Amino acid sequence: MEWVPDIVLTISSRFIDQGKKIYLVGGCVQNSLLGRGVDDYDLTTDASSSEVIQLLAEVGIGSVFILSREFSIIGFSEEGLNGQIRSFAAETAWSSLLPSERQKNLESDLTSRDFTINSIAFALPQGEYSDPNNGRRDLELGIIRFVGDPGKTIENDPIRMVRAARFVNELGFRLEPTSASAIEQHASRISNVSKERIGKEVEKILVSEHPSNAFRILDELKLLDKLFPALSRMKGLPQGRNHDKDAFEHVMAVTDGLPAIRHLRWSGLLHDIGKPLTFESNESGIHFFGHESVGARIAQEILTDYKVPNVTAASIVKLIEMHLRPLGYNPDWADGAVKRLVSDAGELLDDLLILSRADVLAQAPSVIA
Repeated sequence: MEWVPDIVLTISSRFIDQGKKIYLVGGCVQNSLLGRGVDDYDLTTDASSSEVIQLLAEVGIGSVFILSREFSIIGFSEEGLNGQIRSFAAETAWSSLLPSERQKNLESDLTSRDFTINSIAFALPQGEYSDPNNGRRDLELGIIRFVGDPGKTIENDPIRMVRAARFVNELGFRLEPTSASAIEQHASRISNVSKERIGKEVEKILVSEHPSNAFRILDELKLLDKLFPALSRMKGLPQGRNHDKDAFEHVMAVTDGLPAIRHLRWSGLLHDIGKPLTFESNESGIHFFGHESVGARIAQEILTDYKVPNVTAASIVKLIEMHLRPLGYNPDWADGAVKRLVSDAGELLDDLLILSRADVLAQAPSVIA
């Protein structure tokens, strides 16, 4: 129980005193079992949403807010700790059952979750596990597996297909074959998910370690061309003598080589997105004239589509449009040329140089040398 902070124990004690059951669930339980740090605390209870709000107020929690009326989720924040409490739900909101018809118990709540490793409950205050879907076994085996029937689990919320790729990458686990097959079969359902939700999942991938692994998994699962058709078109696109990778693998290497900062990783992912539309091959070699300008326009469309905030998107687009400028530098540049680069880049100068360096390091070893 050492991983459970005092404020969560205080909350649970208040619920228990009022005859309510309360459990830690989801990622915090998973991370504790894996020996990883726990940042956010998800709980589930048989108390109603109004009762949750009242009990949190009685405990004296500083900030209490409704995260989702549809799913009966209440958020809270206290002394830098963030958490959320969900009322039991036998089925997800996509169920044909009316709320009044749904059985209210812990097992039904856990059965409605995405992956077995996220469907483990930790009872407070006694510290006992409830694991009806054998999530602890899958944690030990290093397996990502959908809860219940994979097809139905995906149908209930198709964003789970993208999360599967993210968890495989973040945890270094493997995707259970039946779950993988179900994703390939139902990949088209991703179009039923709002672009904003997809964008948030993509950004979690982007700031993870080695995001390229997750994008390759998305490709294997037939999702990449549905999420990023312009990126998918870069697969197999040759780049000429300065490169030992196709355009897609080059972009993957650049993205991995950047600091795990959202706008930098986005710029790495999309910096060459204009290459398929500007590809030329003749006796002088392979060229992509103007790909930075074309790519900036495509990137703007993608970022707008995925609801990336305007200020962040503007920085990403500017970095893409300027990413070749530092690569053209040579000692013969006049002072005026250097000043123009500095002026044009503005506060993004350091980021531009970081992106350009990653771009060079992802080229053929002979070029880097």
